[in-house]
Amino acid sequence: MTQPDSPASPRAATLADRDAQAALFDRCFDRQDGGAVLPWRYDQGPHGAALTTVVDGEAGLVASYACGPRRLAGDNEVLVGETGDVMTAPEARGGGLFSGLDRATMASAREAGWPVVFGLPNRASAHIFVRDLGWEEVGQLRPYTFVLVSDAGARAERMKVSRLAAATVPWTAWRGTMA
Repeated sequence: MTQPDSPASPRAATLADRDAQAALFDRCFDRQDGGAVLPWRYDQGPHGAALTTVVDGEAGLVASYACGPRRLAGDNEVLVGETGDVMTAPEARGGGLFSGLDRATMASAREAGWPVVFGLPNRASAHIFVRDLGWEEVGQLRPYTFVLVSDAGARAERMKVSRLAAATVPWTAWRGTMA
């Protein structure tokens, strides 16, 4: 089900927005390191600066979408885009901000000359890309984790993938392998 279009206007982010983006990142992803990681991700990446689009709300920044350049090697090197750090403040979700941000960011990617943009969305947002925004799913990646210890913390980490995987942590740690 496509979300309604939001009346908010996405705009290109600037360096002056990084602190607000970091605060939104920390809030949306339950982290405290946005101020440390976003400057590299958005401004100092090895293949160039990311395209970042934001939406302002009454209380400040309410949504942000980053798309970083990735260099593909081959006969001719080419830059493509990879989506990342797509975030909307919890109180602003469901109002169509994400759809508007995607359209604006993809327009910027076309203007930058990127022939392809790909994403590796998490389970919570993959359906939004495919069902609501018209992205094409070309495959799925399975995350693998090699657990070096078999304590409760390691089992909790594996539980994020599956209960069966979590139950086999002591056996696989003893064997030195992971399924």
